[in-house]
Amino acid sequence: DKSFSGIHGKVNAIAISPDEKTLAVAGGTPGLNGVATLFDLETGEKLSELTGHRDALYGIAFSPDGNQLATAGYDRIIQLWNPASGEKLRTLKGHNGAVYGIAFSPDGRVLGSAGGDSSVKLWNTSDGQRLDTFGQPTGEQFLTAFTPDSQFVIAGGAESMSNAPFFTHGARWGVKGPVLE
Repeated sequence: DKSFSGIHGKVNAIAISPDEKTLAVAGGTPGLNGVATLFDLETGEKLSELTGHRDALYGIAFSPDGNQLATAGYDRIIQLWNPASGEKLRTLKGHNGAVYGIAFSPDGRVLGSAGGDSSVKLWNTSDGQRLDTFGQPTGEQFLTAFTPDSQFVIAGGAESMSNAPFFTHGARWGVKGPVLE
């Protein structure tokens, strides 16, 4: 049994690095700060704290190669970090509500985000540019995931998932759903 101490606020999300050596914990104090705390999974030692959000974190995800860590929170922004150095790589802005769920595509080229503004957004992970926004959901979106072939992103939240699958293949981005009934 291991315990991980020194986490700010409550734990809202966790992620394990692809090499299974690092645990990333999303937390913070609502209205004050968001902090991602990184731990060595084997020893439980705190490795670093990534700060820069102005409100609690609700989403955290490692890129498939482990070279980027995305954090998202109630402050409506997403930040991309180098988890090894703690360097902030870029800040992604565009949601008009809290960002709850984030996920990298399996090929690592795209980050999907699900927000309290009833939208799902797709971001280019190499330059931070927003690729597309899907506003079809009628309620807050809390979760997002990609299919293993990186062709679709699926989000779910306050409504059913019937409008959730979005086509993400190639250089053209557009809606192809609904697929689920």
